Amino acid sequence: MNSRKIIRILAVFLILSLTLCLCACTSKTTYANNLEVACNTMIIGCGQAETLLNEILDVWNNSIYKVEDESTDAYTKPDDGNGNFYEDFNDALSTLYADKAFSEKITELQKNQSEVIPLMQSLKNPPKGYEEAYTSIVEFYDTYCGLTNLAITLNNGSYLSVSVDFKTLDNTCLQQYYKMQLYFG
Repeated sequence: MNSRKIIRILAVFLILSLTLCLCACTSKTTYANNLEVACNTMIIGCGQAETLLNEILDVWNNSIYKVEDESTDAYTKPDDGNGNFYEDFNDALSTLYADKAFSEKITELQKNQSEVIPLMQSLKNPPKGYEEAYTSIVEFYDTYCGLTNLAITLNNGSYLSVSVDFKTLDNTCLQQYYKMQLYFG
């Protein structure tokens, strides 16, 4: 074999090696970006859920204990807040859920959930070195789903159980969000 052929073979090999290296680096960069976008999108959803749940719990509490408050009277009392308190707190919660502005907030949270799903799907096969970050983002996602679904559906439960679930999920989301910050450059 002459030296030109050897140089050509080495050049092709070098180009292929560099291309593979660049692809791997690009793949890791894309993964890292998707990881950060997913994390940030979820914390936005957690904030939206927190706002909704605070409003729900305020209406629920003020309806049970007949607390007058300009921010909740429209939901806890009939006639746009000018009547007496509802006898059943479920009437107050139904009024809140029927409110257009409140419904729009729920729709925004549902939109956030639909944005997170493809981001999480894009993270399924982490490149080498991102396995721990993937485990952490999945844990965050599970908690995020618990918190956002609690705000949207308000599953059966007592005021106390919903309050406790909310506080636990809310605190856990924040802790997991801060943990995720360790993986970002």
